[in-house]
Amino acid sequence: ADVDNRVEGTVRYQVFTSGGESVSDRQKKSTDERNQLENISEYIRYSQGNNFIGKWALLVEWSDVHPYDHLSFSHFPNEYERETAEFFNSTNTFQAIIITDVFTTYVIYTYKCGELEWTGPDFLHAVVGY
Repeated sequence: ADVDNRVEGTVRYQVFTSGGESVSDRQKKSTDERNQLENISEYIRYSQGNNFIGKWALLVEWSDVHPYDHLSFSHFPNEYERETAEFFNSTNTFQAIIITDVFTTYVIYTYKCGELEWTGPDFLHAVVGY
């Protein structure tokens, strides 16, 4: 995501693992962490119709982030001034989850429906992909 969190907004991440631990490591692992990995795996099984069991997951959350580069939008033509100000002053919160069983990897993007304040204004002509 092309976000700007230099002044406000946060980016947090959490890693979930399963399997391959010693008994003492398994005892230390929180129930919440094991449950989270199982919940993500269950979502994959349900949506894909398979028997996927995730071994590792990375959850990244972008909270209240602005579109990049909201601090220096003065380089846009004056005809877009109001639209530009509204766009760059808006914030979004969303997550990306990467989960793998070592053989197959899935990526899940999550956000609350109807709550994305910006996706890209028409005047930026955004391109998605590589």
